[in-house]
Amino acid sequence: MRYAEIFNEIVDIMHHDYAGCYDKTGWDNPEVFSEKINLLEEQGALTPYSFENIVQDYLLDFQDPHMFFKRSEKGEEKQLEIGFKVRRFENKLYVISVGSEKRLKKGESLLSFDGVSVKQLVTKHQSELMEKVAERERWEDILKRYSTCVVEDHKGNQQEMKIELYEKEKYQPQHTVENIDESTLLITLTDFDKGEVMKKLIHDYQQDLEQTPNLIIDVRLNIGGSTQTFQEFLTYLFPEGSFDLADMLDYKMEFHCTERNCSLQKKKTDNYLKETEDEDTRKWILNYQKGWIDNWGKGFIDFNNSGEKTSHWIQGKPNPENIVLLTDVKCGSAGDIFVEIVQQSSKVTVVGRPTANINAYSNLIDKEWDNTFELWYPTSKIVSENEVEGGQPDIYIPWTPEYLDRDVDMDEGVRLLKQQSVSK
Repeated sequence: MRYAEIFNEIVDIMHHDYAGCYDKTGWDNPEVFSEKINLLEEQGALTPYSFENIVQDYLLDFQDPHMFFKRSEKGEEKQLEIGFKVRRFENKLYVISVGSEKRLKKGESLLSFDGVSVKQLVTKHQSELMEKVAERERWEDILKRYSTCVVEDHKGNQQEMKIELYEKEKYQPQHTVENIDESTLLITLTDFDKGEVMKKLIHDYQQDLEQTPNLIIDVRLNIGGSTQTFQEFLTYLFPEGSFDLADMLDYKMEFHCTERNCSLQKKKTDNYLKETEDEDTRKWILNYQKGWIDNWGKGFIDFNNSGEKTSHWIQGKPNPENIVLLTDVKCGSAGDIFVEIVQQSSKVTVVGRPTANINAYSNLIDKEWDNTFELWYPTSKIVSENEVEGGQPDIYIPWTPEYLDRDVDMDEGVRLLKQQSVSK
């Protein structure tokens, strides 16, 4: 399939199937990008990488951080990345972690790219950053487009470095439980993807959860998944008594049941059913799939169209008694919802920074072309009288370079739990 044909289909999806298609009518200008693609294709100068960049630039017109276009993992063309991650503080980008790029060290700072200062880049790339607060900005995809940068080491020495691209490292999920001390557990969850994984974790550590008074949950890097996955876990996060999850989110969700979306969701859920053995998860998937099948081609539909509240009760437990939830901007999607729910528990104190807040449009589906490209776009939207804010911390701690030397959030969480234990 020609690049121009793929782009035309992407435009059609954005105008008819994307959950924000009516809310954002007229936001995009596809003709400009179409002309560029046609010209480069005629010249034989259009590569998969340059096409990916053009489509990503087009999608920026919709200002939706919960949507992306990327190279398929099934194709011969590999996904590329810069091999390190950064975070901005004032007019520097600080290296917060290093992957394939071994020339850099954590804590070093980047001052400019291709001769353009970081301060200037903030203005230049405001539409890509989609944020006004430095600690919430995501720079890695932007930096892929530059050739050189100036690096400042820990002693203040500066040197120019050529930016290299590396094959993207495979995501490694983390669902771990460890003891911080005899009275405190730490649970780290980087996603809510697989229900059976979460069930096993709860089963394996049931005794620890029921006997340990203090708990820290780290979801700062949680990329989401399914809200069904964490529902059993919630019983440990609320105090004794009965709580209805339906009362905890003051909005409803409408699903855009176009024929294309229904077809893609049917295919996706069929694949999930093949991969999933957990019965509770299978029931949830089948119910979700039924919503799409029953409303095939009907446009925006509230799957709970009876108008009545669908209750889902949880029974809280006495332990853990004191809980700290660590959050940050990279906690998104189902991670957002987890924080929104859990922060309503009297046992929980949220520490860190606000979550990604990307659920205005959600329930992503992927359209694939020739095992080469994938467009992931939302098929549902939140309908609410109030603006959805995502998870907000009870104790906000701004990100500073001090985090490069110690985990400020974790230290505050431990201090807070000790204080709560003494006061009780």
